[in-house]
Amino acid sequence: MNLSTKGAAFVRLHEGFVASYYLDPVAVGTIGVGFTWSSQAFRDWWAKNKPGKTFGPGSTMTRAEADDALLFLFTEEYGKAVNDFLKKEVPQHVFDGTASPVYNLGPGSLKWKWAAAVKSGDFAAAARLLEKTGTTAKGKKLAGLVRRRKEEAMVIEMGIYTGVDRVVEVAKPDAMADGILMRGEQGPAVAALIRDLHALGFYKGAMDDLFGYGTEAAVLDFQRKHGLKADGYAGPKTLAAIRDALGDGSNTKPPLNLAPADMPISTDTIRSVQQLLRDRGYPEVGNVDGFMGNRTRNAILAFQADNDLKLTGEITDALLADLIKAPQREVAASRATATEKDLKTSPSVQMGDTLKKVGGAVIAISGVGGVLEGSGDVSDMITGINKVKALWEAVASVSPWLLGAAAGGAAIYFGSRFIREQVQAYREGRHV
Repeated sequence: MNLSTKGAAFVRLHEGFVASYYLDPVAVGTIGVGFTWSSQAFRDWWAKNKPGKTFGPGSTMTRAEADDALLFLFTEEYGKAVNDFLKKEVPQHVFDGTASPVYNLGPGSLKWKWAAAVKSGDFAAAARLLEKTGTTAKGKKLAGLVRRRKEEAMVIEMGIYTGVDRVVEVAKPDAMADGILMRGEQGPAVAALIRDLHALGFYKGAMDDLFGYGTEAAVLDFQRKHGLKADGYAGPKTLAAIRDALGDGSNTKPPLNLAPADMPISTDTIRSVQQLLRDRGYPEVGNVDGFMGNRTRNAILAFQADNDLKLTGEITDALLADLIKAPQREVAASRATATEKDLKTSPSVQMGDTLKKVGGAVIAISGVGGVLEGSGDVSDMITGINKVKALWEAVASVSPWLLGAAAGGAAIYFGSRFIREQVQAYREGRHV
């Protein structure tokens, strides 16, 4: 068996990618998806695909080459180790979920209890054991490794490739709890570190909140050029030096745009920004549609103003980093206590009010008075209209007058519920 396409994507997602040769914290030359010269399979791949080129400082690798090398390493080394250990066919997702930790922890991890459970066919037990395996470094539990083990366990037990075909949230410990950031950790503190290293010109990867190989390489580069201990850990001294470098501006470089000036920003990137804005409490961004219009620009400006950032209204990787680590937008007191009367000019409230008036008119015509009010969960006007339709069909055979009364009452009910829902959404900052 060999690693599947989804399995390879899953491993790349967790390992990250670095295009240039760098020294890891223990001075081991590294490139691509964590490739080192200690791997015989990698040496074979390099000799075949980079003939005449010495592996060392100045070496580079494209993403396509890294993908090819990764599959080769699994075929010749890591996947082979899993096959030799299992000595039988297993479901593809079980093989992928077993191969990923072996790549991360080494073939020696196949001697541990979780691997024995895989071999015995007890995949549920293997998943439970794997979640507790290899989650620490130098005595410190790393959020990124905790997350990775949980997601590898889900691949083995359920065939869920998190981040590839389904996203499952996993609780993340505070990466800065001990004041040190290192590879494998994740969270707002990491996002801030990446943003700062990018601004200083040391980091050129994805603007996210995961401390991967690329972040580690950037930290090492910064440490070496500033006379610090080159261990790849962003501890108090390194973080202070980064703040000093940003403060004096001598080494600061402006953030790079997400795309060259003559190329449009992708719709996927715009959608990501729009969704982050909605999640942070900026409903004025409108629909998450990937269109960079005035509503999106105005929402960005509002976010930048609220967080004392430079007002540009533009999407950059620095903006993405700021959105990732930003707190929820505070809701003004006047908004938190708003009533239906305060929102009488809102199109949504006017729509609900119109439905109530129509319902009252229908009841009046049918000769039945009174107003039907109640409680329940109605997400939007469409749901209400569909329920009115169902009620209409249910009483159609009884009497046209009763039919009219029922339809009118239902219209009032759902109109009222819709208004209340819109008011609540406005109070919570989920609605303009």
